[in-house]
Amino acid sequence: MGAAEDGADPARGGLVRARIDPVAGSMTRTVLDDARVEFPRVDDRRIGRRHRHTALATGTGRSDLLPGEYDAVRWYDTETGATTVWQAGNLSVGEPVFAPEPGSDAEERGYWLTFATDRTDGTSWFLVIPAEDPGAGPVARARIPVRVPLGLHGCWLPTGEG
Repeated sequence: MGAAEDGADPARGGLVRARIDPVAGSMTRTVLDDARVEFPRVDDRRIGRRHRHTALATGTGRSDLLPGEYDAVRWYDTETGATTVWQAGNLSVGEPVFAPEPGSDAEERGYWLTFATDRTDGTSWFLVIPAEDPGAGPVARARIPVRVPLGLHGCWLPTGEG
């Protein structure tokens, strides 16, 4: 019988670091934040390697959000432990994806991209948030002429360079 079936609290999400030791055949888990969050993202060039920045959609605690709806984006700095949050107001935001500055290997050189839905009129937006100062919010917004469903997952692919 699962937790929800026996009356106990259902499993709660959050940001957890899992470290796997293949030699010992073990795994350790460390809870980094117990906030309600969407799937975390890092610079795709660093998947499976040490990375400094993690970004994810999160809730600010508003009671009027629907399940799976998030009204902020949060960034974690794994070196300093600092957390940066941009509150999206009436926008429901999706999973952020990192788009690096062409030719740069630095995680701070580029932009976090996400789709958002305006909760007041249902319009969809594409947001561009600078990695150097994500707490300042979007430096560009483009209205999308069709509805983009929240929960859309994707990745950033560069055009042919060189």
